[in-house]
Amino acid sequence: MKTRTAVIAAAAGLMGLSASADTVTMEYTGTGLGRTVRVSSPERSGTLFAGQLRHEVSSGTGIGASLAGQSILTYCIDIAQGVATRPTVFDVSRVDSNARSATEAALSRMVGHALDYAPNVRSNGEKRDFHAAVQLAVWEVIADFDATDGRGSLSIEQGRFEASQSNGRNIGGRLLDYVDDLFNAAMSGTGTGLAMTSSSRQDQIIPLTDPIIPAPTAAAMALVGVGGLASRRRR
Repeated sequence: MKTRTAVIAAAAGLMGLSASADTVTMEYTGTGLGRTVRVSSPERSGTLFAGQLRHEVSSGTGIGASLAGQSILTYCIDIAQGVATRPTVFDVSRVDSNARSATEAALSRMVGHALDYAPNVRSNGEKRDFHAAVQLAVWEVIADFDATDGRGSLSIEQGRFEASQSNGRNIGGRLLDYVDDLFNAAMSGTGTGLAMTSSSRQDQIIPLTDPIIPAPTAAAMALVGVGGLASRRRR
């Protein structure tokens, strides 16, 4: 049975994640680009992979039909659960930057920003840092975002969710720059994604190129980078 804190449950619930005719049947098949990090949160603590997760979609209905037969790259929006290691039915819901929920809007803007700037990072090391940053930023927004404090509520160094390098040292350099840029993007702009949720398996999100078309598949290496970094925010 899925266990979440009120913050994560609210974030998912406000994404419209209820029983519907929109579903996908998918299975986790491995990781994409990212980094191994150490995380601490009420839901889960320890050394985890942060980055792209590859899923094979065997079928879909409603909105999910556009994903059928694709290999997609997702980000986890439910740190407490394990991935779907066998074909599992997920409910599919659209998330949007115009949402009534501030958390959903922030998350949608962030993944939209990541997709928009995807072509700008070239080297493999930069791509790994970027995708790790996207995942860390997603977890932080779900765990700690407060609409009253806005950007000031987001930090991977303090709060309900914290992250460090796998050796326990603080995350810095390019990876932290990417995280900070994503947090800034969460405050304004537009973005749309699909959230895929299950009562027993790890929930996922993918960005959309428009309200109904999924982002490029694994073959196209979706979300390969980000550019236009803002200055790093220091606490």
